[in-house]
Amino acid sequence: MKTNIEAKFKLIEILNISPVELSYIKDLTIPENIVSELLNGESGALKVHLENIQNDETLPVDTRLLAACLKNRMKDSVIRIKMDGLDEDEDDEVEEENYGYFDEDLTEEEKEAIKENEKERNKMWRDREIEFHKSIPILKKYTQEEMNSVMFNYIWEHFPLLQKGFDRKIYPKARDSFFGHIGIAYYRYQLPQKVQDKINIADDYVKNEIINRFKKLEIESIDKWAIQYKQSMDELGVKKYTKSSIKGFFDELGLKVSSIVIDTIKSKL
Repeated sequence: MKTNIEAKFKLIEILNISPVELSYIKDLTIPENIVSELLNGESGALKVHLENIQNDETLPVDTRLLAACLKNRMKDSVIRIKMDGLDEDEDDEVEEENYGYFDEDLTEEEKEAIKENEKERNKMWRDREIEFHKSIPILKKYTQEEMNSVMFNYIWEHFPLLQKGFDRKIYPKARDSFFGHIGIAYYRYQLPQKVQDKINIADDYVKNEIINRFKKLEIESIDKWAIQYKQSMDELGVKKYTKSSIKGFFDELGLKVSSIVIDTIKSKL
């Protein structure tokens, strides 16, 4: 992406971001032709680019969420939320929505349906943004130990499959679920840096804690597993014990044990 000041001005204007947030956009790799269009006052290609990133399942979840957040800021409806002193009893201050562009071939009924859909979508994003801003003071108050504990307890309770061994496919879903639970799923890149650092440290802690707890379970259970495996082979009339059949035994139990456990059990028989 071009780094000239005019392009940065345009991105700040179109995406409604702060100068600090410009650094996040580097992960989205905005092509030169789109930057050129921005300098000419055109933003349609940028919106399509963000939508493509959002829908690309091969990309990291954080990148897709960032694209969704930025694309939402580009919508035609003008939303202004009063963030100071958020009170349950206070009405959110929202400017009149502007739904001004329709295909001439649309019926009045279809136009009205589009308006209603936009209003619902805008309300959903307003609610998310309000929840996000309410979360920040709470997250700021957490000590690192409290943040570690809150994140671990949520993931451990709601994703019990991780208790059977760390799974690289399941963990990202568990982490994203936790981010939604604390109200930051769509706004990770807008967190104060200290809060972001605190969450990153908690993320590493949770992964290591899951791994270490299962290692402890492996040490405590290896003799029991060896007996269970041998019994299952005896029932099948199999006298040859292989690493492949040991792995199959653990697959049946839904346990993701280390190769060391498999090697140890084989050596015991």
